[in-house]
Amino acid sequence: MKKLFTSAVLCLHIFSCFAQPTGDFTKTILTQDPQLNGDSLHIYFHIADNFDFGQPAKIIIGLHGLGDPESSVQMRQYLSAVGDSLKAIVMCPDPYLQDQPKSRAALNEAIDSVLTWYLINENEMYIAGYSAGSDVAAQYVFETPEHEMKGLIWHSPGFFATPNMSNQASFPPVCLCYGTSDYVSILQANTLNSTFSGSSVPFLYNEIPGVGHTMNYSSVTAEVLECIDFIDANSTIGLHENSVISFNVFPNPVSGNDALTITGLAIGNQVEIFDVTGNRVAAYYMSGASDKMSIQNFSLQFDKGIYLLRISGETNMVSQKILVR
Repeated sequence: MKKLFTSAVLCLHIFSCFAQPTGDFTKTILTQDPQLNGDSLHIYFHIADNFDFGQPAKIIIGLHGLGDPESSVQMRQYLSAVGDSLKAIVMCPDPYLQDQPKSRAALNEAIDSVLTWYLINENEMYIAGYSAGSDVAAQYVFETPEHEMKGLIWHSPGFFATPNMSNQASFPPVCLCYGTSDYVSILQANTLNSTFSGSSVPFLYNEIPGVGHTMNYSSVTAEVLECIDFIDANSTIGLHENSVISFNVFPNPVSGNDALTITGLAIGNQVEIFDVTGNRVAAYYMSGASDKMSIQNFSLQFDKGIYLLRISGETNMVSQKILVR
């Protein structure tokens, strides 16, 4: 069953605005998925200087291709003005182009990490791919993603032109940007236009006059913003959320010998604790009839700092940041 990922996060003023970088910067994580063999994963960010870290943020995930942009730095460059306009975080992880299993694993690890570092509105996650990077983005979205995207911005389609439409009811809105001089992907673009125009998926075929196989053109920001406007107008994400998990956690912050108490749980719920690097540091399972769990001496088990508490059920997941001091 496809999971719907929602977020119920609490940002405490005492830590929401400290030591958060803005501008262009890179974070590197050591991957955990066995498919990635412990590779380092570079994640390139753009966050506006006036960004409000105290509010749940939109996020735009960008994946470069084999042309222009041919690097995550360039992809970030082309999406930065979009992020500033929407007050969104731009995040461009390095993909494994033309290796979908590895790309999917890397994308999941990047998203998992970002969700621990920042307050993210998980109903406002967009994914944009260019050329071969659009293959990564499209296949992730169309093949039961671990993280649900609000919409797909498919720019200059690469090698993937035959999505499985048997599960199209679960697809988010799709915006396909295609330059009229893009002879590299003209066949893919025409095939995709025919496929989606005859489907129930909200679809915008965004022809860009005089543009070839690139994102390096003067109106790229306006075109991407048009896609996002279309996605927002046609998205149903968040309208059919499962509300089974509705919990309270206290105290927060937690200190001294306090027990961390969680109420509103159900049998089968899993409670996980992640540190700021995205590593899971503890896990608990509800197996009894009570709707309450108390984790004794919580602050004595963990170093001081910020942690992400996630509770997952059969069909959804909610999360909240916890401060240990």
